[in-house]
Amino acid sequence: MKQQLVIETYEQLKTISDPTRTKILTYTVEQKYTGQQLGTLLDIPASTAHYHLKALEKHGLIEVVDTEIKNGIVQKFYKAVANNIIISENLLPHAQEISDSIRGIAVSILSRAQNRVLNAPNEAFELKPEPNPKGHIIANQLEVKIKEEKFIEWVKKYVALKQELLEMEPDDDGNWYYLAHLGFKVNEPLLENEKERKTNE
Repeated sequence: MKQQLVIETYEQLKTISDPTRTKILTYTVEQKYTGQQLGTLLDIPASTAHYHLKALEKHGLIEVVDTEIKNGIVQKFYKAVANNIIISENLLPHAQEISDSIRGIAVSILSRAQNRVLNAPNEAFELKPEPNPKGHIIANQLEVKIKEEKFIEWVKKYVALKQELLEMEPDDDGNWYYLAHLGFKVNEPLLENEKERKTNE
């Protein structure tokens, strides 16, 4: 699987603008699924799941990675072609479709992150001995009020740090860690201390 896929065509963009297809993409990033399995996960008819799978496959977003014969029927297992999706700047004129797609992907990421938290082992949230009892957990939310250009510069550093993590040599005796990250502009602060600070300015 590739690390990332660049959405280059309007047809690809329209395909991932559909909420159900966004959910299918999110699931198939993690592991392979049949249409029947996805229908059960998403609580939709298998025929509907297959319809969306065909659309995603047609536009190069997923692919068949395995087949299995069950009761004389060939079942296809689908998987996303990349871990991450980036939308090309060439598609910027289609602002609304891009907005819908990115919002859908963000909601899907949050949904899957919630599932990962609920199904993580208890030891994932146990305190470790000093000197760094919480060093193995990242769990926080924050809000900052800065100029857009400053935020963009910080994001560049964040992306570089993420890339550093991805390029680390895997350890055979290591642990798996799950990270989900979102950052976006909001109309007003949610956290109480930020609201108070804004009122006092």
